Amino acid sequence: MAPVETTPTGDGDGGVAESQEGVLLYYKYTDVTSLAGGREGLRIWYEMSCLELGLVGRVRVAKDGVNATLGGSLQSLRRHCDQMEAKGFEGIDFKLDRSHGALNERTRDESGFDRLRVQETDEVVSLGPRAAGILAKEGAPHLSPEDFHRELSDAKESEVVLVDVRNVYESRIGKFQCEGVKTLVPETRTFAQFPRWADTRERELRGKRIMMYCTGGVRCEKASAFIKAMGDGFENVVQLKGGIQRYLESFPEGGHYKGKNFVFDSRSSVSPRLVRPEDCTVGRYPQTKVRILCLHGFRQTARSFGGRTAKLRKRLRGAAELIYIDGPYLLAGGTRRAWSSEADGAELDPELGLEGLQTEGQGPLALACRYVEREIHALRGVGILAFSEGAAVVEAALSGGGLRCLRFVILASGFVDRNAGRDCIPLELPSLHIFGGDKDRQVPHQRSEALADRFDSRKILRHEGGHFIPSSKSYVADILAWIRETLSKTRGGL
Repeated sequence: MAPVETTPTGDGDGGVAESQEGVLLYYKYTDVTSLAGGREGLRIWYEMSCLELGLVGRVRVAKDGVNATLGGSLQSLRRHCDQMEAKGFEGIDFKLDRSHGALNERTRDESGFDRLRVQETDEVVSLGPRAAGILAKEGAPHLSPEDFHRELSDAKESEVVLVDVRNVYESRIGKFQCEGVKTLVPETRTFAQFPRWADTRERELRGKRIMMYCTGGVRCEKASAFIKAMGDGFENVVQLKGGIQRYLESFPEGGHYKGKNFVFDSRSSVSPRLVRPEDCTVGRYPQTKVRILCLHGFRQTARSFGGRTAKLRKRLRGAAELIYIDGPYLLAGGTRRAWSSEADGAELDPELGLEGLQTEGQGPLALACRYVEREIHALRGVGILAFSEGAAVVEAALSGGGLRCLRFVILASGFVDRNAGRDCIPLELPSLHIFGGDKDRQVPHQRSEALADRFDSRKILRHEGGHFIPSSKSYVADILAWIRETLSKTRGGL
């Protein structure tokens, strides 16, 4: 059996009781379609074997391999590793660690560790259409954690550049920082956005020793292959073997890695062992600010909505962090967006990595709801600020039983989507509704009032303007007071 390493417990003998809960991470790039039964057969096997062992978590069964994050007893997880090797999956770096369980019910639900999900996909991880044809087997050579550390310690900025392959919500809580070496952090929201970022940083990367890292290694395999394929001047690329996970095992004090390692299970983040547990923030900033996901309106973008709410964001910055996301559909011309494909010329943005969210027979509104659900979980948001069409998506998601991790929503100039096709069971989530009067020519106030009536717990803040969110000092103070009052009633305050 391939090595299965477990973080020592410090219980005297260094052992871990097999009944102790654990987390297992692994991936394997291989041609799954050549296996007996293909993808479907492997998916069925995963479902049966994992359920028999009492495992939970997520598994992606793709044409080019598998990627799994599983939870259960250490004994069951070890048995699963044995079963994988018996099935012919050799040479996998199984990353097994003990777990104290989910921090709370919310993090368990957010991470997907409340049940088992096995999904058939085209790729283990997708870089999007810009990287069509890029194969993991063409990736860069691997450096062990010790060699990676040694090379960083001796590196010069003029020769070496570090590239963080992870998304923005991961790099915000921790990254490699080495004096004299530049770390490039793409701040992408999906892996499919990495190629476009790399294109914009061509000058900074060309001719350098490019050292790449990610959580466990699966994304670096594809991302390093893409960098190498950029042509002359991009041959000198290496990737951290086993990712940050293995590095922190080799350098438990953190080494050149500063902060926490975001993980996709109920632990949410893992810190170097010398960091006190009470100093950890479980996958996000210390809770002096609330994180609010912002959804724009029809024919807007995350950037334009951010500009329209800049003053609001400035007045809230001491108490809230506003995070803006783009709608999934590009309108004709490619510069504006929507949350539904019903507009003429609307096409799904391939760089958002939504192929795994699509199901047969679903409508565009259902896809938008799943996309928002994914983003709120990934960004660890506690609330949503949604404008116009964005508010309609939020109402639809809530009516469909989604977004259970939220503690509040703020819906501005919103309405109930006429094509939603759902029952009218009242929604219980605390809600704040912002809208004007007759001056709003896009969404009549009667439709915003009908949206407010969908909620049992609601407050309405009217204004005298049109289709916008007021940002006067007194108006924002009312918004902030409502947020604080709401949070004080739902599992703690601001």
